[in-house]
Amino acid sequence: MLSRVVRDFEVLDERNLIIQGPGDTAYHVVLTLPANDIETELMIGVLDNDGDGRICPFGGDSIIVEGVLTQRVPIRSVERIDETDVEALQVQFGRIESADDAVTRIPIQ
Repeated sequence: MLSRVVRDFEVLDERNLIIQGPGDTAYHVVLTLPANDIETELMIGVLDNDGDGRICPFGGDSIIVEGVLTQRVPIRSVERIDETDVEALQVQFGRIESADDAVTRIPIQ
């Protein structure tokens, strides 16, 4: 993923993010360490340490979190995901309820 096209992010927990790119592209980013205060941040930074323009776990790329203390947290992995994967991660981390759980079951009489 190119660092200059990051347009939004969603925090799943202290180590897992969904980063939105252009259009409907999304990426699951896993950090090497928990990032304190990331769940309350409205903005994060991306440090492209190797200067190749891509966000990846190689070359020291990191997420910058400016909470009480500024943290530079290295990226462990980046995986492109589709809408189904986004929803599955949101359910897994308790951000939304499963669509199946929301269906009202009407008993047959």
